[in-house]
Amino acid sequence: MWYLLASLLIGVLFGRLLRPDPRLRTAVSWVSLASISLLLLSLGAAIGGDEELCKGFGAMGGRAVALAVAAIAGSVLMVVALRRTVLREFGLGTAFHSCEGVEVQASSHEGTLGDSTPGGTAEP
Repeated sequence: MWYLLASLLIGVLFGRLLRPDPRLRTAVSWVSLASISLLLLSLGAAIGGDEELCKGFGAMGGRAVALAVAAIAGSVLMVVALRRTVLREFGLGTAFHSCEGVEVQASSHEGTLGDSTPGGTAEP
């Protein structure tokens, strides 16, 4: 475990030292991409080679879907609870209400950036 943490910290130090040189950053980016790709390839080969694990994919898929649905439902419930309690307590609950029935009018901006009046007729 310490080996992994030490490797990460050494990588952070190298990143701080190599930050000014864009050529080295590009090289490090390519090496990182190749390393992660090789890691994922070897992980996939290890999983694919395990017969017992492959037999249980159906059951694991159902559990994964159930876990994902539960996580989404829990997130939505927490957002609703926060909107009704904490955000309303601080006066922020109204900022998240929907805008049903509000008409949005399209406006044309003929002026350039930095104009202070609509239509581009800014006065000096």
